[in-house]
Amino acid sequence: MKKKKSLVPKVKFFKNSIFSHQDSRRGLIGLAGNLKFVNDSKQIKIINVTKKSVKNEIIGNHRHIRKSNQWEYIYVLHQNTKKKIFEFRYKNYDEPIKKKILFAGDCVSVPPGCALGLLPLVEDSILIEISNKIYHDNYEKINLFE
Repeated sequence: MKKKKSLVPKVKFFKNSIFSHQDSRRGLIGLAGNLKFVNDSKQIKIINVTKKSVKNEIIGNHRHIRKSNQWEYIYVLHQNTKKKIFEFRYKNYDEPIKKKILFAGDCVSVPPGCALGLLPLVEDSILIEISNKIYHDNYEKINLFE
């Protein structure tokens, strides 16, 4: 008997390629591939991780209220594709808390009602977060790092 596939969206992970270049004018880093941006994107955040945050400060630790229909796509950037960049914790609705180590090029799709939190593991990493809603009171705090 074939297992019935759930129609409820869950946190999904996918990988993209990293590229970078540095010269006297600037340094750049980016992602290439099927980036799966949120349709009708309304907000983009770029988060630069400082030394103070490494293994000390949690980023996120919230979920968007399920009826808000707010999706988030998270993209991880760092020049070293071999280093562990973030410890990502998440919770799909009423399921237990799970964790996954994220590397440069990793991307995460977080549907409404699912929780997320990230612990930075290295300095100078970058998170890009794209959402279909503008930040406001449609989220609730949750502690994924108890």
